[in-house]
Amino acid sequence: MATTRLPDLVNDSRLLVELHETHAHYFNVCNNTTGQLRRRAWEKETWTRTKRLGGGATGEVWLEECHTGEKVGQVRAVKVISKGSHIDVYQELETIAKFSQSTSKYEGLFVKSLGWYENDISVFLVMEHIEHGSLASHLTHPLSEDEARQITVQILEGLVCFHENEFVHRDLKPDNILVASKDPEWWVKIGDFGFSKRTSGDNSLHSFVGTQKYFAPEVLGLLPQWVGPDTEAGGRSRCTYPMDMWSLGVTVFYMLCHDYPFQGVELLEYLKGASFPIARLSQRRISQEGCEFIKALLTVDPEKRLTAAVALEDTWLKEYRGEVPSGLSEEIPSGILNRSVALPSITDASASWPMSSTWSPTPTSKEQALNSMGAISEPERLAEPRIEELRIGDPQQKTLDELRALHNSGLQLIADKNFSRAEVIFQQAADGRKAILGAHHKDRVESIQQVGVACFFQCRYQDAQRKLQFAVDVQTDSLGTTHPSTLTSSYWLSSSHLAQGKLDAALDIIERTMKIQREILGLQNKDTISSIRLCGQIYCQQEKYDDALNVLEQTADSVLGNDHATTFEAHQSLAFCLYKTKRYKEAQSVLEQIIQASPMVSEPAQSMDLLFDISQSLYEAGEYSDAQRSFERVSKYRKDTLGSAHEKTIDSARWVASSLCKQQGKASQAQDNIRQILREPLPQRTRQSVLDQLHDTGVALCNYKVYEEAYAAFRGALEGRKLLLGRRHQDTLFTASWLGRSLFHLERYDEATELLESVRKSQLDTVAAGHLHKAYTRFWLGLSLHRQGQNKAAHSYIQTAYWTLRDKLGSNDEDVILYLRCLGSSYRQLGRYASAEDTLRQALPAIRKLFGPTHEETLKTDLSLGITLYARKSYKLALESFYRVSDVQIETLGIAHERTIATYYYIGVTLDELKRYSMSEHFWKIVADGRHTLFGANHPETLDAMRSLAFSLAHQGRRGEAVTLLEQVLKARQEASGSSPAAIADAKRDLEKCIKPGLAGKWAQYWSEHKKLEYRDL
Repeated sequence: MATTRLPDLVNDSRLLVELHETHAHYFNVCNNTTGQLRRRAWEKETWTRTKRLGGGATGEVWLEECHTGEKVGQVRAVKVISKGSHIDVYQELETIAKFSQSTSKYEGLFVKSLGWYENDISVFLVMEHIEHGSLASHLTHPLSEDEARQITVQILEGLVCFHENEFVHRDLKPDNILVASKDPEWWVKIGDFGFSKRTSGDNSLHSFVGTQKYFAPEVLGLLPQWVGPDTEAGGRSRCTYPMDMWSLGVTVFYMLCHDYPFQGVELLEYLKGASFPIARLSQRRISQEGCEFIKALLTVDPEKRLTAAVALEDTWLKEYRGEVPSGLSEEIPSGILNRSVALPSITDASASWPMSSTWSPTPTSKEQALNSMGAISEPERLAEPRIEELRIGDPQQKTLDELRALHNSGLQLIADKNFSRAEVIFQQAADGRKAILGAHHKDRVESIQQVGVACFFQCRYQDAQRKLQFAVDVQTDSLGTTHPSTLTSSYWLSSSHLAQGKLDAALDIIERTMKIQREILGLQNKDTISSIRLCGQIYCQQEKYDDALNVLEQTADSVLGNDHATTFEAHQSLAFCLYKTKRYKEAQSVLEQIIQASPMVSEPAQSMDLLFDISQSLYEAGEYSDAQRSFERVSKYRKDTLGSAHEKTIDSARWVASSLCKQQGKASQAQDNIRQILREPLPQRTRQSVLDQLHDTGVALCNYKVYEEAYAAFRGALEGRKLLLGRRHQDTLFTASWLGRSLFHLERYDEATELLESVRKSQLDTVAAGHLHKAYTRFWLGLSLHRQGQNKAAHSYIQTAYWTLRDKLGSNDEDVILYLRCLGSSYRQLGRYASAEDTLRQALPAIRKLFGPTHEETLKTDLSLGITLYARKSYKLALESFYRVSDVQIETLGIAHERTIATYYYIGVTLDELKRYSMSEHFWKIVADGRHTLFGANHPETLDAMRSLAFSLAHQGRRGEAVTLLEQVLKARQEASGSSPAAIADAKRDLEKCIKPGLAGKWAQYWSEHKKLEYRDL
């Protein structure tokens, strides 16, 4: 291959390699890390081919491992393509250079390229090794709808980049989608560009390439006559972007159904007008939105098929779509909130992206629109004839004055938000000015600039970008970079890039614009402040909130005044950044100043939206009571003005419930609020979100140990999810699993076991292997079985759950550490004391570090270890554990508390085993007195403690005192109505044995409380 024909970017990625049969030496330039001047040096890395990963139409792929230098042990993939194959290696290299370089702005969407090299026979493409292989290898069963949506969004993000740059993949299928990470957080990348093509100037786009099951009808030449295909010379169908969208539709269908949408003649029948195969999707309980999305991808007419950009905005993908820039106009959206996301989980205290309506993506007033364009400052310009009074006619026949009036009428239309009409008017003005003044005259370019602005407001960001780029280029050459018109065009060009997610390009433009404005216009100029604010937003989109704050704080002391729109918006942007950097108090303060000081907040609805933002700041700052009151105020206003079923009303009511859940003793009230919301006629997605919160409320109630009410919350959420999602949906099953937990806490073990076992079986074929939901269900099923004495089966479930959680979450996760303690206790229940000791010794320091030495979980673990050591007859070590626990309990609970008394019981028994009877006597007296106070004089546990005290006295030779105690025990058992004959007989034998001289041996000590103490309060 002649490298001279390759673009510079491709040539720059070429590697210097010495190729051998089984290995290759790569030569790289050493980095100068010392900071000293020196000639560059070369270092050699040796990479050995270890195994064949696969092969296909576009070549073989091998795994290489490094054996030298700092990269020892690292692996990567190498694709080998024969120069004699039909693959256009030149095209694949160009595509890789564009999308897969490690420094590419598309990093993360496509398999990363590490370079290429060649010999006389083959071309070698070096790529990152994706450990989990292709998506096809994971599609051994249908995926859940949530998983499919998560994957689809990522594929679409890649396709949008592909298509925007005029590339078509042409072989999109699960085999060419690589899995960087699996469920529950899927991360996929598009790979294998062997068949990809540019759409411009490429006559081979009609060629028959790819994988037939994923072919679009136009590729197969099967388009019906009623479809008018885009054709090239010779009548051949030109296959461009829609073919990728059809392939995506087949891929999504296969992910959900583990089957293709059309088999055999079914495709031909569909093309002739047969119904779309929606029944198979319905059988899988796919939502209506999902069915409609796939149907739109598999539309027969390519022209009517969803584009990648439109598909990415589909409601089915809304929940899983990333932070998509909102196409901001001159005004960054007002308020803290800019996009809709789920309410924060009640069980997760992390800050969420807030949601409010105070930010708007388009200008809210005529003044703002005109100011934002920086094109009108003289009042007389607004006195032009109304658009209805102008006879447009042929723009090339108009005078310059008429064209100026036409142009200014377009500005009026922008102010009135009639953007499509404004675009037509500006284009007419541009055409007329071109005929008279020429294509590059400043007035004509100004009209083109406004065409771009009109396109922007219609969300046609690519069209806007092209128009504005032309304006910037011409104005820079003719007027200079510092001219106001150039700066205005640059501002809008940056905004167009931002709206397409091209953050680096947007930032580069606005930083240069902002720098010029600061030097020439100063920091107090409204255009400078607008650019600063736009720059701040781009930083926010990049999640560089500290950088955004540094920029936006320059506007904090603006002299434009609180009544100026630019100041108003800048302060709201500043509040947003403070919120995102978790400076909630400062965000609250800025928002309160806006409400109090700015006359821009004139409408009650706008005040309430800002108060909503303040409420969220209070919530995230942990001031839940104040947040609750603020949310209630917003909720009442919205209910009165918008109605109880309005989305905003529902949203604020949900936040009220969330604030209640964060407050001890108020979670029950939150449940009532949510049930009230569910009585409203809600859209499906809103109802699903409210049911999610009802589930989370149950979790909060469980955390507060209000188990009866938690049970009621889970019952309500379960019934709602059954109706909305179906009985076997993974969210429905997850709620059922939590319902089983609440039954366990209510000591309804038979019901808990039955329900959890049913959930476990249902999850086998509806939830992916290794999913956390499965692990949690198994764990609680194991605990319930332990309570029923089925220790062997219980241990198996607990052990499996622990291994899954450890693999998924890591050894340092809180749940993993707690489940390790339970695994140790489970070993003890099985009598496997050595394993129990090892496990509990591993768990104890981790739990102590996580919770502290006085936490209940630390005490449980230490107590369980002590019981295990006692069972292994390691009495001294057991005593150390019991002493540690009792010392904390005396300090935190008091000596008379039931748990302290229980631990003293264990100390007494262990001291008896060590024959330290004078010491055990002390503890038995405390236990006997404590149980007498807690349970009464004749309670079996009180009598058992008196019996143990008697034996301790007897062993010390104080038989008289012992006999007196045992007589009291016998009398109490004889008088107690519930005493069994066996208990009375035991008491008589104890007394007879104590009376006889020559006391020898020891008496059995009962450990009836071991299990009860071990599992209490789990």
